[in-house]
Amino acid sequence: MGTVYSLYSERLGENVIEFTDTGDIYCHGMNTGVPTAAFPANCVFIIKDSDASNLVGWDMYGEIYLADNVHESVRFPIVTSVTPVVGKTAGGTGLTINGANFTSDTTVTLDSVACTNVVYVDSTQLTADSPAGDAGAQTLKVTIPNQGSFSLAEAFTYYGSPTLTTCSPSTGNEGTSLTLTGTNFQSPITGVTINGEDCTSVVWRNSTRVTCRAPANDNGTYDVVVTNPDGETATLASGFQYITSPTVTSVSPWFGLTTGGESVTITGTGFSSVSGVTFGGSSATSVVTVSGTSVTCNTPARSEEVCNVVVTNGDGGAGTLYSGFEYQAQTSITLSDNAGVDTREWKDESGMTVIEINSLGEFKIPGQAVIGFPD
Repeated sequence: MGTVYSLYSERLGENVIEFTDTGDIYCHGMNTGVPTAAFPANCVFIIKDSDASNLVGWDMYGEIYLADNVHESVRFPIVTSVTPVVGKTAGGTGLTINGANFTSDTTVTLDSVACTNVVYVDSTQLTADSPAGDAGAQTLKVTIPNQGSFSLAEAFTYYGSPTLTTCSPSTGNEGTSLTLTGTNFQSPITGVTINGEDCTSVVWRNSTRVTCRAPANDNGTYDVVVTNPDGETATLASGFQYITSPTVTSVSPWFGLTTGGESVTITGTGFSSVSGVTFGGSSATSVVTVSGTSVTCNTPARSEEVCNVVVTNGDGGAGTLYSGFEYQAQTSITLSDNAGVDTREWKDESGMTVIEINSLGEFKIPGQAVIGFPD
């Protein structure tokens, strides 16, 4: 059985309280077992004997109160904050520890490993360098020899070196919203750059995801770099490509038959080595880049609909004209002999007659009376 924590009374010249490695508590040499209830109002921990008599208590500042109401100035340390709260697993991060009751011989550990270069600034502040440690949140503990210690759980988090694995999307231009994925991203993230230019709206989402918006750059493919607050960086080589996004303003003619094959001219800006044109997702044929503002092609076959027209440049940039083209059903004309009068009928794709005109100058819509032209 060994003592693992104790408070020493200068007045009595002995330990006031001892905690053993078996969980027992001793006060003035008497085993009191588990503490019970509270006594002075300002005490946060009380020891009672087997008769429930108050033996000792102390407040949050470490002041000790004995059963004979004698006030002892035995103080244990208190930690209120640690900065920074993250650092490298290799160690060497400079820490500032704030609290109370520190002494010049106070020691500091992280996950039970001693910090180095511990400096006593005053009773409320210590500085120290973190030791090497494993990735994850660790407990910081300050100890005053022969007096007491204080532990602050998850006070400091070790991070490994960051990695950057993907940038989505991988193409775009200024202002494109990006999601970066990887490992060991720290908060607050220091910055993200593309070709050395700072991204905007950088937000740390978690240790594996950062979002931002692409800065301005010339067309080309560039490295993406993420910088953690501890100065370490992660690079995704050729992670983002700047492309030209054309605009589509009109299609002429703006309608055609469902059978396709109609020659159309598309007008807009930023056309460059156009690699494809689609109508409602179907590829046009005979695509020709006439100029930076004009493209010609033949429409593909599609059903009756109003559809979007999309022009894609050779570098992948695309522009869309929403509801830019209307497919219409093909009609047919037939001749018939009706009592010696020639009649022409216009029919839609289903074969239904939509209008009739005869050689007498009369026309008829099915279901309606014959209408003659005025004399």
